[in-house]
Formats: sequence, structure tokens, C-alpha cells
Amino acid sequence: MAKTQANFPTSLDVLNTDREAGQVITSASYDVIEDAITEIEAEIRRVTPKTGTATLTEAMGGTVLVSAAGAAYTITLPTAVGNTGLTYHFIKTDANYTLITLAANGAETFNYESSTGAPVATYPRLNTYCAEVTVVSDGANWQCINERLGQVPECRVYLSTNQLNLTKSTWTLVLYNTESYDIGSNFNTTTHKFIVPIPGKYQIVDVLCWYGASVVATKNYTTQYRIGASAQQTHTAHSSLVANVVNSLLDVAILAIADEITIWAVNDSGVDTVDIDCDTYYPLIIKLVSKT
Repeated sequence: MAKTQANFPTSLDVLNTDREAGQVITSASYDVIEDAITEIEAEIRRVTPKTGTATLTEAMGGTVLVSAAGAAYTITLPTAVGNTGLTYHFIKTDANYTLITLAANGAETFNYESSTGAPVATYPRLNTYCAEVTVVSDGANWQCINERLGQVPECRVYLSTNQLNLTKSTWTLVLYNTESYDIGSNFNTTTHKFIVPIPGKYQIVDVLCWYGASVVATKNYTTQYRIGASAQQTHTAHSSLVANVVNSLLDVAILAIADEITIWAVNDSGVDTVDIDCDTYYPLIIKLVSKT
């Protein structure tokens, strides 16, 4: 029987409809209606926990709470064919980045907004705390709705003290060492790197200030962010006076698991006494904005 989640008519509504159509309602058909309503309401209330590899049944339609204390695993759905309206609402309940993949039956697919621009055989976004998705059978495949990113990795870090005496004309790692916040603990204040925990598009913002009293006038001051050893974006500012010089970086980058994000700085002042200013309002901010 096809299943759906909606505002359900009462038995009296159906009874009145049948009467208006000139049909005769019997106690047997009344019982069938009651049973159907009861079954659909039960599906809405049903909650099924899963902690490892599994294949769902039609009887598990409803909410599925998934968690992954150990290794990543896959949950396979039943066929969408002949199950129009069958619905599962998945919620990841544990605070880690272990991926729980949804797999369709056979050649069936999931349809959701992604970089592929086409339906795919798996759904790979249940990898953050409180990530959610509802999948609904359209009678042939699975439609994905009500997606939520969950608690995404993000950090905001800054220098607690001035970074002193940068060597002229030499790219130098900016030693961010203090966190305003670091959800997921992905920034390392010892190595001064952000380590990407899950794939996706990340927004990267950096505002760096060269300490005014150390600046040499009419010189260039430059910053860049790198993925590993590869420079991605660079910004250069020119000092017209002995005063603060500010560089700004703003980008959205597609990143893979274990990519390392760092900020680097260089100046052509001709001296080795130029400093980077410290303050909470000169931060590096990195945040996941969408999943692959």
C-alpha cells in the first residue's frame, strides 16, 4: 500500500465523502479506513536506531537515528519501486565526522542538489552532528528533502601577541595561536594549520594587520592562504606612510579530507624588523558552507 505523510482525514471525513458520492459505507470498509490511518500515523511516530551496517525494511519507515562510534558504514534502503510515499527521516546523533552513507537498492538513485547535477546511487552527507535528511520514494527512486548540515566544522583564530621581526622578502607562516572558537577541534595552535575533517566547500576569511610602528613606508606587504604547499589567493597592500597596513583574503574553496589550510605573509621592506599586529579583530575564520 502506498504510504504518505500529510494531514490525514478522519474516518468521519471519509464516511461523509462516501455518502456525498452516493456510496454505501459498511462497517467492514470503515474498519479498513481506520486501519490505514492507524498504520500511517504509526509510521510517523516510529523511531529506529542504527549503529552499524544495515538494510532497512518498509516497516522501518519513519525516523531513523544513526550514529557511528567506530568505523564508517552504509545503510541500504529497500526498493523505491511500488513504495510511493515511503519516507525515512535520518538524523545523525553523535558528535563526530564518521560518515554514514545511504545506498539505494540496485540501480535506483537519490536526487538532491549536488555538484554532479544528476541523481546518484548514494547519499554521503550524514557526517556531522545533527545532520538530517528526509528521503521519500517517488515510486521509482528516492527524493531528498529537508536537508540540514548539522554542526559544521568552523574556527576563528588570531594572534595573542605580535609576531616579531619577519625576515624581509621571505614567506613566513602566520603563527595563529589563540582560538575564539574551534568547533570540532580542527585548528592546531601548535602547527598553526586547519585540517579539513570532511569534504565540501569552505569559506576562508583572513584579516592581517602589519604593526604600524614597524612598517616601512612605500613598500609592499602581502598575504596568501595555501592548501598544503599550493598558494590559492594572494593580497598585496602598499604602505604610503609609516602606519598600519591591512591585508584581506576572502575565498570559497572546495576541500578534501586532510587538506591543510595555512596563512603566509611577506614584505619587501628591506629590513628584518617588521611585525604582524596581534588582536582579536584580525582573525582567520574558516567554515564549512556546503557538503559535496
